[in-house]
Amino acid sequence: MNAPVQPSSSHDLDRPRAVGRDGRLPGRLMRIELVEAPLRPAKMNDTKPEIEKLCFALDVEDDWPPVATESVWCKRSLNAYHLQNAPFFIRGIAYGDKFVAELDPINGCIFEFQITESSGHSLLWVLNNDDLDFEDAKQRLLALGCSIEGFPAFRLHSIDVPPAVDFVAINAVVDGLEELGFQLAFAVWRHDVNEA
Repeated sequence: MNAPVQPSSSHDLDRPRAVGRDGRLPGRLMRIELVEAPLRPAKMNDTKPEIEKLCFALDVEDDWPPVATESVWCKRSLNAYHLQNAPFFIRGIAYGDKFVAELDPINGCIFEFQITESSGHSLLWVLNNDDLDFEDAKQRLLALGCSIEGFPAFRLHSIDVPPAVDFVAINAVVDGLEELGFQLAFAVWRHDVNEA
């Protein structure tokens, strides 16, 4: 088993580290094996997007996140990437964002990236350490047009909030989740009431 990837000290993406709106997500560190996949180099005349999995190295502090890397699906066109799913642990990027990044030549992971075009999507993580009933909130989020992915091993839900979702409605659901005792992290929040 390979040692977990440790991000460089320059890997600072100005990311929120909140549970609710003022705390942190707890967790346990889990070591995972890094599996490298060969990547096809982009050609200058290549305009057809190619979908591939990219590995991101994560900052692990106080045993969170519980993994050292996360792989996500991206479309590549030339040297830019377009995120195709909502991540569970990568802060600062949401579904549909376009970004540039260089893969580390040693382990193939991304340590830093730059958003070149925001999708307008928000990304919310919901941690359910107290086995609370999430079904009602899940149905409300789905009715608003959100997409939800679950990671049962960590009692974690990744919520993709499209830009068309009403900010008042999504903020009401988020407030309700906090009142029920769910722990929330705002990995990317672009649905601020002040943006109305």
